[in-house]
Amino acid sequence: MGDYRAMLIELASKIRPDDLRNMLFALKEVIKKRESEKIKTAIDLWDALEDREYIGRDNLEQLKHLLRSCMDGRTDGLRIVEDYEAKRAQQRQQLPFTELPNSQSPQIVYVNLPPHLIPNPAQRTQNGMSYSDYAKQQTGNKTDLSKEINFLTRNLGRNWRFFMRALGVDDTVIEHVEGQYRTVRDQIYYCMQEWIQDQKQGATKERIIQALRDSSVERNDLAAGLELGDYK
Repeated sequence: MGDYRAMLIELASKIRPDDLRNMLFALKEVIKKRESEKIKTAIDLWDALEDREYIGRDNLEQLKHLLRSCMDGRTDGLRIVEDYEAKRAQQRQQLPFTELPNSQSPQIVYVNLPPHLIPNPAQRTQNGMSYSDYAKQQTGNKTDLSKEINFLTRNLGRNWRFFMRALGVDDTVIEHVEGQYRTVRDQIYYCMQEWIQDQKQGATKERIIQALRDSSVERNDLAAGLELGDYK
């Protein structure tokens, strides 16, 4: 388990029922009532906020604001998040990094990425490289799963980690990608690229459908869409 997940679990243990109710009330514009009614624990809330890209490994300001305003003056939860941030900042200072030159987004830094996960800067920044073009580049056009991958990035949501495990992606790979990319869509996309690189010809549409139907995922709706060729 990565430090980020461990932090969220520890933080959840500090959230009292009244705290959770206060947070859900404060988030009425972010989480609609129907979805809010399904949230019974702090872990449920963290998942919902991650799906909306409201919080993330390097995106914790909104979470800290909630903790300051919704815990009746207690600071035990806030300290957990701040300790995590301090530890992460220290770890970053100790890591070598690769920064993409001539990028239109110079603030983007890829830390300790395997070489095959780093897009060619010239190609990526010339009119922007699409997910599908990069997928073709990485697979050498042998197995074009770009439509399937784009479909998953749009629709998989909070089940994506279970799906990756069902595909056979190792937890260390999942945590590594989570550490490099903030949005759920990017995390799904780059985990899929890692899977394709590992599986080679074993990376097929049929294998994706099988993983979607796995008992740990149960996204039969998405599996049916892929079977029918409905990529909406």
